Amino acid sequence: TFSWYKKNISLYNWNNMVLRTITNQLKQFFLNTLRDPEIYKFLTVGAVNAIILIGLTIVLTDQLNIFYLHSSIISFEITIIIGFFINNFWTFSKKKYSKNIFQRFLEYQIFYAIGLLLNGIILFVLTDYFSLHYSFSQIIAIFCVFLWNFYSSKKITFKN
Repeated sequence: TFSWYKKNISLYNWNNMVLRTITNQLKQFFLNTLRDPEIYKFLTVGAVNAIILIGLTIVLTDQLNIFYLHSSIISFEITIIIGFFINNFWTFSKKKYSKNIFQRFLEYQIFYAIGLLLNGIILFVLTDYFSLHYSFSQIIAIFCVFLWNFYSSKKITFKN
């Protein structure tokens, strides 16, 4: 019984160490992110785009009777275009790029297409399975997709 106890204590200590390491890494990641001035510009662009996205989705769905998922896709694409140009000329304006604007826009579209997919899945699940109103589901989806969009933009599309 002593060897069983010793193994379990060792396993507990190891699990505890791994958990502390992961927690410390996540803490450092978020602290570094909050120290990055570009995240605040990106957040501002994102907030403006979120307002446009929600407003357009509501108008297209309620006024033009377009299915809410289709409205969201149309609105999302419009905000992708707006967001790219604002991020290119304001948020990440101090960077010198090795890629031309067309290449950056294409990368931005690809990564935001992944964000659109995540957005659509979250929107659909929350609206159809959890019976939330589509506009509230859209707000939750926006928050969930934000970090993906920031890091794909910063680390890949607008990388020096």
